[in-house]
Amino acid sequence: MKRKYLLLICLIATIFSLKLSAQNDIYRIEQIKKENFVSENKQSKVVFSSSFNDLFIVDVLYPDANIKSSGKDAKGNYLYEVLIDSKKTPKRRFVISRKGDSREGELTEVFHPGQCYYFHVTKVAEPITVQETTKKTSGQFKDEAQASVEFTAPMKGLVVKMDTYNKSASPTVSTSVAANGSFVTTMVFNLSRLSTWEQQIAEYKTSLGSLTDDDYEKKEELENKIDSLSAFTNFNLRISTEKSQVCAVEISNLRPKQKREFAVVLVERVDTVKTHVTEFQGFQSAAMASMKERKFSAAKQEYEKALAAKDCPADMKNVLQEKIDLAERCANNNDIAQYCLLQLKEIKNGGKQASATEIEKYYAGAIDAYSVIYKETNDEQFNAFATQLKGKLAALPIVVAIKVMGVKKKGGTFIDNPLPGVKVYGVSQEFSEALKKGAHGTFLGVCDEKGYSRLELKNGEYSGLLFVPDGIDYKENGYQSLVGKNHLSTEVRLYK
Repeated sequence: MKRKYLLLICLIATIFSLKLSAQNDIYRIEQIKKENFVSENKQSKVVFSSSFNDLFIVDVLYPDANIKSSGKDAKGNYLYEVLIDSKKTPKRRFVISRKGDSREGELTEVFHPGQCYYFHVTKVAEPITVQETTKKTSGQFKDEAQASVEFTAPMKGLVVKMDTYNKSASPTVSTSVAANGSFVTTMVFNLSRLSTWEQQIAEYKTSLGSLTDDDYEKKEELENKIDSLSAFTNFNLRISTEKSQVCAVEISNLRPKQKREFAVVLVERVDTVKTHVTEFQGFQSAAMASMKERKFSAAKQEYEKALAAKDCPADMKNVLQEKIDLAERCANNNDIAQYCLLQLKEIKNGGKQASATEIEKYYAGAIDAYSVIYKETNDEQFNAFATQLKGKLAALPIVVAIKVMGVKKKGGTFIDNPLPGVKVYGVSQEFSEALKKGAHGTFLGVCDEKGYSRLELKNGEYSGLLFVPDGIDYKENGYQSLVGKNHLSTEVRLYK
C-alpha cells in the first residue's frame, strides 16, 4: 500500500514541465520555532500553520496518521497538528498540498521525543528543483584532506543552510560566476579527521547496542553524539532563494577529494494539470520508491527501464547506470545476508549441523553484506542489522578441543600415550614458575579416558588453560595459551 501511495504522489507531481527529474515542491515549509512538549508516552508533536484552510497533509511512512485541524493562531493562520511516536520512527516525511491541487511541498525531518515543532506553509512564487549532476568525469577535489559540494544556479542569492548538531562541521562557503554566467556556490569540508570520527562513531554504536529501553537518557545522549559526528559526512542541506521553496538535499558518505555537483533549476509552471507522466520520470520514480522500500532488484529493473526510455535525457544516462550498479550491489549483498541468516536459522532449529567456525563464518558473511549496503545507501536499518549481528557473534563461545598426552623415556626413546584424568583449570595469566606445580585458577573439568577435553569458553575469559596431572610422576603441569586464539584443536604433552 505504501508503495502505491508513493507512486500516486509521483504521478500527481507531474504538474510541472521539467527538463530534469527532481523535487517539484511549490509550497515553502519553514520551521519557525521549537519548544518542550510534555507527553506521558515520550511523543513529539508537529504543528503546521498556513493561511490556507484546506491543506492536505500526509505522513508518507504512516498514511493513516491522525493529522487534524486545530483552529487558528493569533495571526489568523489555520493550524494542523499530529503526534509522533518518535521512539519508533523519529525520521518522518510529510507531503503537503491543497485539496484539489496537484502542486505540493515536502518536509523530511528527524523529530525528537518531548519536543513540539512549528512549521509555516506558504505558496512559492518561483519554484526550483535541485538535481545532482555528479559524474565519474567530474574529477576530484585538489586537497587530500578536503571535499567539496558545488551548486550551480541561474540566479543570484542562493541560500544554502546546513542542518547539523555539530557547529564545527560547518564548511567554508564561497561564491563565483561561471563562464556561462551561472552563479556557483562552493562548500569546502575539512575531512582530515575522518578516520577518528568513524572510529568514535563505531564505539558509540557499540555502547548504544548494549543499552536497554530503560536507559532512555543515556541512549538519547549517545544518539546525539553519533548524529553530531555523522554530520561531518552525512547531512542535509536546505537550498532556497528569496522567492522559492526550500529544497532538502541529502549528502551521504562524503569522502576526501570527492567533488559533488548539483544543478539548481527554475521550474516552469503551467496552469493546466498534465494527465500523463513521461516514461523516464515514471520509471525513475518507481525505482526511487523501490530503493526506499529496500527492494533492490525491483529498483534495478526500474532504473534499467528509465535508462532505456525514449525520453531519457542524455546527461542522465551515466547517472542512471551508476544507480543501476548501486541497486545491483545492494541486491547481491542482501541475498548474501539472507542466505547466511537462513543457514544460521537451520542450525539453530537442528536441521543443519555446523562447526563453531562455520557458524562464525555465516555471522561474518551477513555482517559484511549489511555493512556494505549501509555504506552504499546510508540506510540506518542495515547498520542496525549489522550491529545486532556483531553483538551475537561476540557472544558466541570459543571451542577448545585438547588431547593430553603423557610422555616418558624408555630405552633412549620417548613414548607418548593418552593421559586420562588430568584436571583442567582456566587461568588469567601466562605460564610462569608459580603455575608449574599444583592447581590454580578455575576448575573446568577432567580429561576423559582417551585424554580428551572439549570446552566452550567465553571469548577472552581466560588467558590460558592449566593441565594438572593426577599424581607426582610428572615434572610439571601442562599449559596452553588462549591469547589471540579463537577456536583451538591441539595436543598438550606432560613429561615424566
